[in-house]
Amino acid sequence: MAGLKGAAGCVEELRRERAGCSFNTEELTNILDGGKNITTRRREIEDLMCGDPVFKDEVPTEYLSHEDRYTNEVRKVCHLTRKMAQHNISSRELGITSVTNLLRDGNPLALHQSMFTNAVLGLASPEQQRRWVSLAQNNTIIGTYVQTELGHGTFIRGLETTATYDPKTEEFILHTPTVTATKWWPGGLGKTCNAAIVMAQLHSQDKCRGPHPFFVQLRDFDTHHMLPDDAPWLGDVTSGSPLSPR
Repeated sequence: MAGLKGAAGCVEELRRERAGCSFNTEELTNILDGGKNITTRRREIEDLMCGDPVFKDEVPTEYLSHEDRYTNEVRKVCHLTRKMAQHNISSRELGITSVTNLLRDGNPLALHQSMFTNAVLGLASPEQQRRWVSLAQNNTIIGTYVQTELGHGTFIRGLETTATYDPKTEEFILHTPTVTATKWWPGGLGKTCNAAIVMAQLHSQDKCRGPHPFFVQLRDFDTHHMLPDDAPWLGDVTSGSPLSPR
């Protein structure tokens, strides 16, 4: 597997340089890892992953089509998720470096794991958490974080998407009032996710209340068809980066 090697797969030049150090490299490794037990656990996980043929690319991904590269990474991340559960491996133990090397073209579930689930945990009411947290943690629903627009990225106060509260129906109406308000480039939005935390300017009683997060269902949780059925409004952005916009 390109980019990820256990201790046995270390290149000879690096092994030779380490052998010539004036200090104990194993002790330094333990310090950097946070302890001897953590080093041992990390190596166990690396060997477990490196020896798994599912993570190997039969064809170099550079020779695959855009669609095939996406399918390939979805295949691997699904296997990785099952394997982590089977061997009781936490995301912290696996580490971002290992994930990057295992999933060379990107992690289709990256924003689901890092942003969406944590947003539900940190921002949802107790009632909302009871409904959604377990579904997100078990990957029953796959979500993303939708902030970036054509006109604005990290300038949160400048976001143009609106969410207007209708007291008659007790609903929030999300609206894209301008072309630059179009949500653009959120990871997983184009094809992977069926829910999202959407950042929008809250309007109520004819006043703008500032940016707020809204839980929005994007696709049917069973069929994965876009909602509503008669108005497809989600799509893949580009083939330049296989997974980021998907």
